[in-house]
Amino acid sequence: MDLIIININDYQLYIYEKSNSSVYSGCAYIDENKVVFGQHALDKIKTSPTDFHSHYWQHLGYEKLNTKNKQVKHFADLAYLQLKEITKKYSKGIEVVFLVPSYYTNEQLALLLGLADSCELKTVALLSSEVVYFNDDLKSTQTVADLGLHHINFSQLSFNENVKLRNYTNHPELGMIELINFICNWCNEILIKQYRFDAMYSAHSEQLLFVQVETILNNLAVAGQLTTDLISINEKSIKISQKDLNNQMTVFFAPAFNYVKNDSLIYLKNHFFNLISNTQFSSLCKKTPKIPLYTIVSEHIKSINQQNGISLITELTRFKKPNTNSVALKIITPYILTQNQAVLINHNPLYLNKQTNEFNQKHLTLTRSSNDQSFASITFINKNIELDVLLNKEVKINQKTTSGHASLNIGDVITFLNEPAFSLINVNKEL
Repeated sequence: MDLIIININDYQLYIYEKSNSSVYSGCAYIDENKVVFGQHALDKIKTSPTDFHSHYWQHLGYEKLNTKNKQVKHFADLAYLQLKEITKKYSKGIEVVFLVPSYYTNEQLALLLGLADSCELKTVALLSSEVVYFNDDLKSTQTVADLGLHHINFSQLSFNENVKLRNYTNHPELGMIELINFICNWCNEILIKQYRFDAMYSAHSEQLLFVQVETILNNLAVAGQLTTDLISINEKSIKISQKDLNNQMTVFFAPAFNYVKNDSLIYLKNHFFNLISNTQFSSLCKKTPKIPLYTIVSEHIKSINQQNGISLITELTRFKKPNTNSVALKIITPYILTQNQAVLINHNPLYLNKQTNEFNQKHLTLTRSSNDQSFASITFINKNIELDVLLNKEVKINQKTTSGHASLNIGDVITFLNEPAFSLINVNKEL
């Protein structure tokens, strides 16, 4: 069985395979002709700040972007393009389990499913990333913290025979990029005092400072200690000590850690723990267990595949399979999927349209109001999904011609004029 596991954290976007893993950064640089991701994008954060974007995984959605690139209109486009790029080496239809952050909404989960479908990935399940890390004999409740590019997320887990996600608290503007900027400002103060040189005076020198601080902090996140202490710009050099750096990080992270009760032990993901391991907060923290993540998730696949629809799994039986029999599932209102767009179906009619753009290219759209290109409408009333054909043209459901009215089920594919158009998906969330 071909399977990959994708962990959605914009600071460290991981893809796990059976024998290895890859990591990417969720940031993008957009110019008129291309989009680049990861480190190549970070190299433009100060010199081209209006073309740099790093919130699109955290705020996955249709927030509009001001860009001259015709491929990119909103955050979802950037997420789609990066997901497509990092999975292009895999075969079409490869099975995927997404480990998703606890703060993702149902709309974001549905959109993620749509993006995966557009990238020709077969989503097996959506799994809360926090619950897979704990198989040891913990009791009661625990807090798990993870660091993103622009936030810290605290998730509360309960433990008995299962591990269950209870709730979460998100602290915005306390992520890795804000930390780098904070340390850059501190280093710049030292440069000003020692050399009367302001690295923030030009975008070029500010970028040089950012890149060096980013390298220092990323190495610290990997190794747990400084691997270099030298910063050099325009033949002006300063050294930073581990002690002074720890003091600065204590100041930066204080608003988040002061939120946690002093008698509570916080589990931190590996890179986050290494960053603060020498600060005053280290006594409050413990590193999440090192686990064979691919093996553990793979063991749950059989049970996951037996579920009806794609579920957000927030509870796992330790050492065993997901506890899907004893946990009631709430069926969220279904979504209709086309290309990289997933739209909620409710009692208000949703119209299916086929339109032609200015380049004479045909494309499919979903709207809440009808137009002369609307060929069908779809509604969700009294737990039934209903389709009404509006144009006297060939509409098929699962390759069978229909006319007038039809009842639909999750998984149905609607075809218009022999072209695959829309499919129905469902997002289940455990209570």
